Amino acid sequence: MHMKKLVARAVAAGAIVLSAVAVALPANAASATSPKVSISTTVSPAGALGKELCTGNGVFCLQRITPVENGSAYVSVWANTITWKGWFELRGPDGHISNSKNKTWERGGVGTWLPDIPAGGGYVIIAWQNPASPVSIGSIAFSV
Repeated sequence: MHMKKLVARAVAAGAIVLSAVAVALPANAASATSPKVSISTTVSPAGALGKELCTGNGVFCLQRITPVENGSAYVSVWANTITWKGWFELRGPDGHISNSKNKTWERGGVGTWLPDIPAGGGYVIIAWQNPASPVSIGSIAFSV
């Protein structure tokens, strides 16, 4: 699932906090008894992930994958149920912001686009094909 990839990215970025707590055993405990170890994984801070949003036709999905810090957050955008060639366009309240690379987007989240987006509303990500005569194949309106 896409969440495993997001957790792997978060670990690489240092956003995952791991803690291990060992339970001490009394000195007279039998040697065959192994100590209990509890390992917990917490995304820090709580609520860092936004709701996953997908187009009705399954072309792509997006999700905020970091908390809003310094007025912006990263949003992951990926091909969902189909593989397609094209690009994503990010538009904001004031118009065009940026485009991803024009490439083949593999279904299932391989090769996500991670724009850093200012907090607020009025954003739209549009999936496009055919650079010579662009055709929209899906869009999602969202807020950060």
